[in-house]
Amino acid sequence: MSKTTRTLLWAFAATLFASQAPAASNEIIRGTVTDNAGKPIRGAIVKAVAMGKTASRFSQDDGRFEIAVPAGSYQVSATAFGFAPSTQAKDAATAGDSNFRLSPGVDVMRLSGADLETLMPGARDAKLIRTECVDCHNLSNVMKRRGSTAAEWMDFLRVMTGNRPDDNPQWPPQVFAAIGNALEKYAGPNGSVFGPDADVPTANQIHHTTTSEEALKATFHEYQIPGSVMAHSIDISADGLTAWFSGGGKINRFNVREETFQKYDIPAPGAGPHTPVVAPNGIVYMGLAGVSPVKLAAVDPETGAVKAYAWPEQKYPAHSPSIARDGNLWLSSFAPGEVWKFDLKKEQFRAYHFPVPEAYVQGSYGALEASFGPPSSRNRFTGLPATPTDDWPYHIAEDSKGTLWFGALFLGTITSLNPETGEAKIYQVEGAPSTRGIAVDAQDNIWFNNFHGHRLGRIDAKTKEITQYELPTKNATGYGVVYEPRTGYLWIADMNGNNITRFDPKTRRFVEYPIPTHQAIPRFISVAKDGRVWFTEFFGNKIGVLDPHPASTQTASR
Repeated sequence: MSKTTRTLLWAFAATLFASQAPAASNEIIRGTVTDNAGKPIRGAIVKAVAMGKTASRFSQDDGRFEIAVPAGSYQVSATAFGFAPSTQAKDAATAGDSNFRLSPGVDVMRLSGADLETLMPGARDAKLIRTECVDCHNLSNVMKRRGSTAAEWMDFLRVMTGNRPDDNPQWPPQVFAAIGNALEKYAGPNGSVFGPDADVPTANQIHHTTTSEEALKATFHEYQIPGSVMAHSIDISADGLTAWFSGGGKINRFNVREETFQKYDIPAPGAGPHTPVVAPNGIVYMGLAGVSPVKLAAVDPETGAVKAYAWPEQKYPAHSPSIARDGNLWLSSFAPGEVWKFDLKKEQFRAYHFPVPEAYVQGSYGALEASFGPPSSRNRFTGLPATPTDDWPYHIAEDSKGTLWFGALFLGTITSLNPETGEAKIYQVEGAPSTRGIAVDAQDNIWFNNFHGHRLGRIDAKTKEITQYELPTKNATGYGVVYEPRTGYLWIADMNGNNITRFDPKTRRFVEYPIPTHQAIPRFISVAKDGRVWFTEFFGNKIGVLDPHPASTQTASR
């Protein structure tokens, strides 16, 4: 297909499939989802797909659903936990319901990573798999190569990122061997859990969470990204009209009104775009986690000009930027014991240092990995010389007093740092093998994800006491966490459970919104002022938006 043809197709799709409020659409696809006995299925995900764009809603208590769409032809599918999926074609303008009768059955290839983990034993080597393979992805990826021998697993692991060789893990030989042997044991030719001939689990064996009443009222829209991108993280502009995301080695832009994509090249080979942040002036800045001397890139949305910022003497890559109180940028990085600041006017980087622990705490991600062999003298991700522990800040936030807060993926800690005085304090989070994502609320409370511990954490602004809240989905893993000032909610990207999850600090109640696409792998997410939540789908090659508000056309349960 030519570039011109692709452009015309996407332009046509933009007119076909509006992503704004459902009231702007003029057709309703409706029907009922039942089981073989005719009993209504509650909480089934029903998707209408046309030209790479998807609208999804949920079946109600009576099994009925309604999806508002523009006129056109759609592939409509219904999926529900414990049932086989079903698909049918539908012209939205044609009268008649789209009814689905689903047959019972568990397909292990369609289970979420969290569901798959419930089948794993608590053995030490199984824990190794549950940490190492639930990091950049989850056990759904293991299922794609089940039946491989230990040698085949190790050969694959060394090159598993394909055209992104700098992202391949730098495990010591003993750890490589331990992971390969464990994968053969549980997912090899005779694998006891995920092997080709292993017993198919029943729905009762899996601790699957029931969809809440709030989630049943929500709507998802998803957009297929042209090409193969593997979108990582996303940020929405202040006006809610432009979404910026990383992926495919480029800075990517999505025009919300026109529903069109645009890509920007970064003038630095191997730059590794990771996480974007939109500054108050509208310019988007992208942290670069590759091997290039360029650590940061920016796009001016008005002119389309791309600017790259190099720091040649700094060998370690950048990671994730955030807006500082003074309007400049803070940057987390792969540099152990350092956070960075970038002055936008002077276009200069500066490093701020904090102490690095001399040893991993028992129960941490790093301690488990080190227990299978001598710790590597190389950084786990970059291959550069490492400190005694891989203590590099994962994501960074600044409170109202100017104190920086960040977590450490391998230590399960949260660190506070006063950049002016250098005073630092390390908070060891109980039961946290790793921490990811961080946010500060209006009262200066610190919120973070206990990633492998499956909980949301809070550090009280006054007492510094740590409280943790267990996510509803068993084995859920919070990646990014965002504070929404308008409502006071926390929004979490659940990478393993395949959910966008809301937490209300006042009621201490979670609401999980299941992402319609299997194995989406959301990372850092963004909440627009209208309350819609934007996310990327790393393995779905899509971006999506959750509208948690009840649709004005919803009449399915009347």
